[in-house]
Amino acid sequence: MRQLWSNYFEEVDGIIFVVDSVDRSRFPESYSALRSALDQTNLNSKPLLIMGNKSDIESSATSEEIGKSFNSIQIKDRPLKIVCCSARLNHNLDESIRWIVHEAVEFRKLKNS
Repeated sequence: MRQLWSNYFEEVDGIIFVVDSVDRSRFPESYSALRSALDQTNLNSKPLLIMGNKSDIESSATSEEIGKSFNSIQIKDRPLKIVCCSARLNHNLDESIRWIVHEAVEFRKLKNS
């Protein structure tokens, strides 16, 4: 599916990237996929929400750990939020979606002004 991502980059106003916060062994692969996407000019400055799913599992990574693994300190060209969530328990989903929608609306306003 990753090969198809770039077909949609022009039309998006925000990015939601979901990672399995329990499977730390895949963080480097996930970061590489995200970095490749963010390097596309069609995604310049678009807000980014990184969601670490499965926070209901005791061994899940914290948002700080995810941020460190995803070099969030280097992502300065866009609004960024990293949250731990649980799709199963509906934990932190509403707040996170509200944040990305707000940021996407602000991005669209700036783009159209």
